[in-house]
Amino acid sequence: MQIPKIKKLINEISSKNDFLEKIILNKNDLSFEVYYYRGICNIDFFNEHYFNKITKTNYHSLDDFFPGSIKVFDKIDLSIIKYQLSKGNIIFSVNERFNYFVELSKLSDIKTQPSHIDPTNVFESKNDLTDNAIDNVALLTKRLKNEDLVIKHTIIGNKSKSDCYILYLDLFKNEDYVKEIKESVYCLNKDYYLNVNDLANDISPDTLVPLSFFTSHPGTICSNIINGKVAILLDNSPIALILPTTLSNFSSVKNEINTPKYFSFLNKVFVSIFLVISVFLLGFFISIINYHTSFLSPVFIANIQSTERGTSFPIFIEILIILFLYEFYRYATSRSPQNYIQSIVIFFGSLVVGQNAIQSGTIGSLVMMVTSLSYLSSFAVTTNTYLITSMNIARFIILLFSYLLGLTGFIASSILVLLYLRSQKTFKESYLAPFSPVNFKNIFNFLFPVRKDQRT
Repeated sequence: MQIPKIKKLINEISSKNDFLEKIILNKNDLSFEVYYYRGICNIDFFNEHYFNKITKTNYHSLDDFFPGSIKVFDKIDLSIIKYQLSKGNIIFSVNERFNYFVELSKLSDIKTQPSHIDPTNVFESKNDLTDNAIDNVALLTKRLKNEDLVIKHTIIGNKSKSDCYILYLDLFKNEDYVKEIKESVYCLNKDYYLNVNDLANDISPDTLVPLSFFTSHPGTICSNIINGKVAILLDNSPIALILPTTLSNFSSVKNEINTPKYFSFLNKVFVSIFLVISVFLLGFFISIINYHTSFLSPVFIANIQSTERGTSFPIFIEILIILFLYEFYRYATSRSPQNYIQSIVIFFGSLVVGQNAIQSGTIGSLVMMVTSLSYLSSFAVTTNTYLITSMNIARFIILLFSYLLGLTGFIASSILVLLYLRSQKTFKESYLAPFSPVNFKNIFNFLFPVRKDQRT
């Protein structure tokens, strides 16, 4: 009955998966060994409807006594054992002679949160993570069903005693960043960890750019795990922390590995263009207008002069006013959870305030267009509010230096911003990877995504 073999395989799974439960007990003069994934299978149903009915007279033919429910293994190997466990099935042996599995998944009973993804997109998951970490691990295990998936459990918070799960593939276990992330989590020493953000603040340095990527979408989490990332789940927190983090994480398309290559390539190109426009356009514009008008054609200069005729402020002040108004709209809508309120604020704010500002001579139309293009481009790059704020800070620094020193200030401040971004690392992963340090093979994989475990 291959009892030694199945025990060896179970021990191999248990060595890298803290989610596996093992129960050894004696009842009705029989010895049982029961294995299952915590939170995935319905162990109470097994105890009530199966376990109490197993006796010395029927234990050797339970597949006949419970037809269709309890089955005998036809073949035993690591992938089959892992597959049965990840489906929520229970594996058990009786008297170290007979191996059975019973299908008792409770995955369909897990109450997930409705997804914020477009419901018309049939390729996306319709459920997001919940407040229960065990259920979240179950959702991810159901999707991956990978024998290389490693699930490590620890408890953090001296007083909160929060369950924390670290997920990654065994293929990457020897990577330095995986070891460093695990060590950082295990060394956490604070009284309370109430959500993943508390954990991220302690293991990631405090910088002007976000070094932690959060998501509640199971498909995104699984894609990142497959690509060598580490996912961290915390009880009572419906989001996952993905590490290490790079700038490209915040602009990635969900399930982009399975999108057409041309779509992925164009998406990366346009996002890169919008990033440059968002951060650098205003600084370049103000430096040319103020110091280097000789670079412009007479017709273009005449158009600028006509749009600025009668305005009350210098171009630099006009830009600051527009940026302030946009920030006002953003903060006003962020306080309004209902979509219709956000639409009202944006529509009337842009229509009434913006149009009146141009007509009253406070702001020139060309300055309004260029500034709007720069500001709105940041939302085409990412929806992460922390990164958008970081882009606003970088934009203002470049704008200020360009206003004071012209093209010299623009070039110097741009280099300063790029050097700062290059200096940022999350667990030895460059924030500007794969562009810094330059790696043409990784740049190709960035433009045409391929799963990390499939790269040559």
